[in-house]
Amino acid sequence: LIPIGIGAAIGFLGVAKLLSFLLEKYPAPSLCVFVGLVAGMMPSLYKEAGEQGRGKSAYVSMAVAAIGIFGFLIWFRSMNIMIVPNFGWYFVCGLLTALSIVVPGLSTSTLLMPLGLYEPFVEGICSMDLRILIPINLGSAIPAFLFAKGINRLIKSYYSVAHHAIAGIVVSSTIMIIPFESFTTSLISLILNLICIIAGFVSAQIMTGINISKD
Repeated sequence: LIPIGIGAAIGFLGVAKLLSFLLEKYPAPSLCVFVGLVAGMMPSLYKEAGEQGRGKSAYVSMAVAAIGIFGFLIWFRSMNIMIVPNFGWYFVCGLLTALSIVVPGLSTSTLLMPLGLYEPFVEGICSMDLRILIPINLGSAIPAFLFAKGINRLIKSYYSVAHHAIAGIVVSSTIMIIPFESFTTSLISLILNLICIIAGFVSAQIMTGINISKD
């Protein structure tokens, strides 16, 4: 846990300010890079999900998870819930961050971005404010210790169903962060967004290729 904690701290602090700057100054292109990265990792995630076969239950779990998360996110946005940076919301950021760690295939950005929590999360880390770091760490610790074994057993017992459900969650949550409006702003914006998606996709494919070659 100690080297994981040190590595996570270095990683977060090393890129948090850069991410905060890019998301503030260039929100649409930055989101498109994230979308491209997730899209580039989907073939690997889908392949991993089918390593123990794909029955009807696997496809059903993927569809149910995708529709369920998609519906929840649409409802969440329709409620116009205000995301105000405070102890409670930073605690939620910690919970979702830990969930992305213990559940294979999920990422922090994929979970936080559709809820509008990613930018406050990154800005909170940049500020190094204990009022922000404490709830994030508390939120991270609870599911990491309480749910890790349970999730691990669930995935081992229902490998195909669980992994396909995760794939469905990733797909639906990624669709929700695509900045569709920015594609119609201008031709330059359209081209820039497409370039960013392609760059993210290619980068993910390269990283996936490196991991495969190491294995």
